Amino acid sequence: MAAVMSSTLALPAELVIEVIRSGKNRVVYTAETCVTSGGIVVNEPTHRTGFAKLDLVLHRKIGEVVGKASPGTCAAVTLLVSHFECETM
Repeated sequence: MAAVMSSTLALPAELVIEVIRSGKNRVVYTAETCVTSGGIVVNEPTHRTGFAKLDLVLHRKIGEVVGKASPGTCAAVTLLVSHFECETM
C-alpha cells in the first residue's frame, strides 16, 4: 500500500535554479529502506534524480519519511519532487 505525503522541502536556491534551468518540472528518487533496532538504514538509490546534490538531500529525507516505522520493516520509498520555485530568479 502506498502512502502519499505532501510537504514543502527547503532547497538551496542554486539547486532549485539548476533543476529549473534543466527544464524538468519534477524528479523522482527511490531507495530501499529498512528500520532496525539500531536505526534506519537507507540503501543506495534504485532511481536517482539526475542531480547529485538533490540526491543527497533526498537520501537524508527518506530517513524522516520512514522514521515512525517498526523495527524489521523494509520498503522501497519513492520521493517525487515537483513545483520548483525560487525567489531569486
